[in-house]
Amino acid sequence: MKQLLYSILIFTALVQLALAQKVTNAEPEFVGVVMLVSEGDTPAQILEKQKASIASKADVGAAIFGIPMGKGMNIVNGAQSPVRTSRKSTVRLIVKVSDNSKDPTEIVNMFRMEQDKKKDKRVLIVGKVNFNKSSALDIKFLQFKGSKYGTSSYLIELSDVEPGEYAATLEGSRGVFNLFGVD
Repeated sequence: MKQLLYSILIFTALVQLALAQKVTNAEPEFVGVVMLVSEGDTPAQILEKQKASIASKADVGAAIFGIPMGKGMNIVNGAQSPVRTSRKSTVRLIVKVSDNSKDPTEIVNMFRMEQDKKKDKRVLIVGKVNFNKSSALDIKFLQFKGSKYGTSSYLIELSDVEPGEYAATLEGSRGVFNLFGVD
């Protein structure tokens, strides 16, 4: 009898754990909206959205030797996003797209931003720029797991996310950053 009772308790606990991991939020209403999925009954939050400014910063040391080099950057205002989550094993986002039949890695880009608290901004370094030549971008994209969610969205899962500031961009609007932070 005790074994049966223990088996029932373990089964119930496993079912509750499985249900707790399932995402049950509604899809965003509009294409291009990205939502941060919270734990438990807390509703998902729409990510902060900003258009990035493009800038470059010359490397004076290299210019002295006749090599006009610098850094290319994308910049958004504010040192930290108001949309926050605590550090956990997996960060989940719901991304509304017009058609979720494509591979999500072709549609969604995820990356970590550098904070510049003195200037109250976040920066994405896109690579070294040689002002005499065209240069390739060198952005360190984050790996993620993506799956279909609802009728026209993706569920994006980022594993082992360190504290910091993060951004997502979508195909067709790479200059618009969807921002969140991890504490």
